[in-house]
Amino acid sequence: MRCIAIIPARGGSKGIRRKNMRILGGQPLLGWTIQAALQSKCIDYCWLTTEDLEIAEYGRSLGIQVISRPVDLARDDTPTAPVVLHALDAMGIHSCGKEEIVLLQPTSPLRNSLQIDECIRSAREKHFNCAVSLTEVNHTPYKMFVEEGGKLTPLMGQEYFEMPRQNLPKTWRINGAIYYIHSDIFLKKQRFINSPFYPYFMDEESSVDIDSESDLLYAEYLLKKKL
Repeated sequence: MRCIAIIPARGGSKGIRRKNMRILGGQPLLGWTIQAALQSKCIDYCWLTTEDLEIAEYGRSLGIQVISRPVDLARDDTPTAPVVLHALDAMGIHSCGKEEIVLLQPTSPLRNSLQIDECIRSAREKHFNCAVSLTEVNHTPYKMFVEEGGKLTPLMGQEYFEMPRQNLPKTWRINGAIYYIHSDIFLKKQRFINSPFYPYFMDEESSVDIDSESDLLYAEYLLKKKL
């Protein structure tokens, strides 16, 4: 089985202008994910999918192969699945294929190659054809509300509000850093999260997701702390 990394990076961004090319730790944000993919011992091929000429040129300068993405697949509201389906089609991977696909989003710059490899190897060893990275939530959903028609309703139940946090179940969120799946499953389901999946747990700092200027500042702080 070939293991193929797909890195989706469009030119536009809502929260941060030209986010994927913003400098973090001395290089564009995108560079951290490309380098992690290229340094992985489990990944055989790395592809960048983008509609942006500058991003494409930067990817090639780092030695990654580039797929030219249609502009209509690079909008703010474009889901990930059609982007990956387009990339697989461009690579000639169809329903009969049996490749391993690893989706690596540039917004997770502190996820490294060792974590990528650990996730892939663990999924292989435990015979999962799907894996997703997660991190523990800081604020438990057992003490949260949802809004319905202007009225707040407990998400999990009123009885949990008075319970000490340590007595509540641990909860985890998808951190967006690593998605692993066999190509035939993805082509059939057209989604990355399929039960049963292998949960790959990551620490909070490695799980930083860049969505705002404050996220960039925090990631910069964490990088400097490691030096």
